[in-house]
Amino acid sequence: MRIYTCLTEDHNLWLVLLAAAICVVGAWTTVRLSNRIRQRSRGQKLAWLFLGAVASGATIWCTHFVAMMAYQPGVPVAYEPIMTGVSLAIAVLGCTVALAVGAVRHRLAPPIAGALFGAAVTAMHYAGMSAFAMDAQVLWSTAYLVTSIVAAITIGAIAWSLAARQETLKNHAIASAAFVLCIVSLHFTGMAAMTILPFSPADSATTADDVSRLMALGVAGVAFLVLGISVATHVIDTQMALQNRSRLNDLMEGSVDGMVVVRDGQIININTALAEMWGGSVSDLMGRSITSLIDEAHAIEPGILTQGLLTRPDQEPIPVEIAVRQESGETEQSLIFAVRDVRARLAQERRISHLARNDGLTGLPNRTSFLEKLERSVEALKPGESLALLAIDLNRFKEVNDLYGHAAGDHLLTHVANQMRSALRDNEFVARQGGDEFVVLAMGVDREGAMAAAERLRDAIMVPIEIE
Repeated sequence: MRIYTCLTEDHNLWLVLLAAAICVVGAWTTVRLSNRIRQRSRGQKLAWLFLGAVASGATIWCTHFVAMMAYQPGVPVAYEPIMTGVSLAIAVLGCTVALAVGAVRHRLAPPIAGALFGAAVTAMHYAGMSAFAMDAQVLWSTAYLVTSIVAAITIGAIAWSLAARQETLKNHAIASAAFVLCIVSLHFTGMAAMTILPFSPADSATTADDVSRLMALGVAGVAFLVLGISVATHVIDTQMALQNRSRLNDLMEGSVDGMVVVRDGQIININTALAEMWGGSVSDLMGRSITSLIDEAHAIEPGILTQGLLTRPDQEPIPVEIAVRQESGETEQSLIFAVRDVRARLAQERRISHLARNDGLTGLPNRTSFLEKLERSVEALKPGESLALLAIDLNRFKEVNDLYGHAAGDHLLTHVANQMRSALRDNEFVARQGGDEFVVLAMGVDREGAMAAAERLRDAIMVPIEIE
């Protein structure tokens, strides 16, 4: 009841409305700037922190000062300049600390920043009240005084937590309303805590005279000027960010590689190429965790080309090459992933490697593979163990080429290779040396075992074949 009476009977309502307008615009600006500071890289963060502290602190102080101008205690009032200046400094410094803490990426940072903001507003308010000079005795209500402090700190913590949520118009409006409630509840509860007992009656003394109104309008003008500069800077920065985002979107869509932009581990932009590679649409992937596409995404360091797997629903993962870079001018958590499908390249590399170590016609290991196998086998022999080396060539193979053509000869070589491959045992290795010459390596066999292997392979080769 005392708070309502203080508002309706002890204040000039027009100046209260002016203070409220400053407070609303200032709260909205504080929310926007706090988000902007949190999203900036280190170098830009300091500049935005300075701008945010000046804009927020100055508008909060102007709100308080205009509301004080609206106060009509019934006695002449003056303002002690030093403490008035101190109250402004407290507002700016307090907002600096709150904005700096709020920019820290920790779950407890927003409520702590809000509590510091509420404490700064409280300190600014009562420092400004101490600058109140009048011919009267001031009595304070401890209950209202404590209530104003607790309300400011509590509501401030809630307001900053709301401001740190996802950036939407609705969330900004709710957070701004909470900031307004923080400032208004402190001011009017604090004013209700004060009872003024004039030392002598004053017939016409009032703080809401023409001079006070002009001062209030001047302070309001300065507040809106500061806010205007802040808003204009924010709008320019936002437009530049939108233009950069548009250019990035064009580059992403024009890329044949998959590209995705990630902030705080969540996908905020993705191109069609990556969505199709994954097997869905862009809308299917927006808002998902990057780990739903790349399991080890958080372990990939920017600037280092990495091999990984693109996870797909109900399908085999795709081997990919991944490059990560930090998006210029954005938050440290905003990363661009470039993802390249390397299935075709890996298949080509496997084919080249296979051709380098295997015969292109028969598919058998070639001379290089055979020599490596022979060297490893000899080194692996234990005392008392032996191995056998069989050399095989085809009699009258030249006649096949001459009579039936080279295609028939190739067909015959392929048939012989397949027959020997099917007749091999686990301890045997066959390779094509070239032409119609083959070699077989049999590990862990003696002379009799070598002869048995030769007979078995000869029988496999001697199976008749028809050549058209």
